[in-house]
Amino acid sequence: MKMFEELIKVNRENNTVSARELHEFLGVNTQFTIWFNRMCEYGFEENSDFRAITQKRLTAQGNTTTYIDYEITLDMAKEISMIQRSEKGKQARQYFIQCEKFIQDSKLTEEFKYYRKTGKIARKDLTDTIKEKLQPSNQFVYGNYTELGYLKVFGKKTKELKQERNLKPKDNLRNHFTPEELKEVLKVEEEIKSLIIAFNLMNIDKKEVYKKIKEIMLKNQ
Repeated sequence: MKMFEELIKVNRENNTVSARELHEFLGVNTQFTIWFNRMCEYGFEENSDFRAITQKRLTAQGNTTTYIDYEITLDMAKEISMIQRSEKGKQARQYFIQCEKFIQDSKLTEEFKYYRKTGKIARKDLTDTIKEKLQPSNQFVYGNYTELGYLKVFGKKTKELKQERNLKPKDNLRNHFTPEELKEVLKVEEEIKSLIIAFNLMNIDKKEVYKKIKEIMLKNQ
């Protein structure tokens, strides 16, 4: 986690920090075990807010010794820092808030990438289905079905969505959707594809197919 100055190492696998490292950073004079037990009296629960772990280290004589540390959640670390009522505590609390925001942003970024990639596959499946089953006479047909999807999810067309988000006409609208919005568009386009296939099997005229799907998409709008 190098996006800002790393005051205390964060374990990115489970988003925890070492209680001993926090104790050291805060400059607490009370012996660690006494201090940590005192912190737990504020209502923190084992296996929920913290977990005991056994660590090893070398003594000055070169021997190996073991000691107990605790993995504590960022929420617990943040609250403990606030309890200290010191400048170091304030600094640590702000740091953990930054860590939480960075982790959340990272999750959103990965979720966006996943649904953007999956959405592109679904989009190609839809356009291939339109081409194969409807054999459109012009390119506007593809855009018409896209607009149906947006109307279903947002109640607005492409132009309105771009204006709403202060985008330029040539900007790719989907690059500015949230992961949840991409997920909903994906579901709707898969639904449209299924409807096209179903109506095609019923030998319904392609103009009627669009009308029927439009009626379904705009129902309860």
